[in-house]
Amino acid sequence: MKNIAGPHSVKTLFNPAPALADLDPEFYSHSDIICCNESEAEILTGIAVGDTEDAGRVGLILLEKGCKTVIVTLGPEGCVMVSTKEPIPKHIPVEKVIAVDTTTCLAVESQFPS
Repeated sequence: MKNIAGPHSVKTLFNPAPALADLDPEFYSHSDIICCNESEAEILTGIAVGDTEDAGRVGLILLEKGCKTVIVTLGPEGCVMVSTKEPIPKHIPVEKVIAVDTTTCLAVESQFPS
């Protein structure tokens, strides 16, 4: 795998969806940030993610594989982030929001283009 971003000082974010258990190891070392959800993290590490502590554990494993920063998303529970610069996993909670249906806006807009 050729790393074309590194020589140009471009930061890279890798989302391993859909995740593969036998992912080429170079993806880890060529990615500045890897961002995965619970199920993808389990596939990549073999460890089930049931809470923030598990997410921190898989984040540390992914750092050992060569990632610089790992974000494990946890749906309504937020995410856990860990990095080589900040190796203690940090839980970042999110506020609950009310989802708004925007499909009606798209339908009206298509009938009345500007």
